[in-house]
Amino acid sequence: MNKTQVTVYIAGPISGHDDLNRSAFKTMQDELESLGFHTLNPHEFCESIKSPNPSDPKYYRAGMITLASQATDIIFLDGWQYSAGAQLEHKAAALFGIGIHFSTEDLIRKYSNQ
Repeated sequence: MNKTQVTVYIAGPISGHDDLNRSAFKTMQDELESLGFHTLNPHEFCESIKSPNPSDPKYYRAGMITLASQATDIIFLDGWQYSAGAQLEHKAAALFGIGIHFSTEDLIRKYSNQ
């Protein structure tokens, strides 16, 4: 599998962060895309959900559907272990057989060795 066939879901903490941690998600998205990976950023694919509550179950459902149906890999931002949503995404990724990564270096290493 080459990088253009890889779709990386970005997971991490959202609630309790300034601007829902959009800058960290965008920074990771930009980095991965500059390396040739396709990305799934929850701030983009959940954009149509209009709820003032960042813990609204609609966001979790959208994330799980996207993760299960489109992602080949998932990468976790710092602090993910303190996020209920990211913890669910970690469990789901393991269940779905999606590649789990905690750094871009790990992701690059996986696809450079193939």
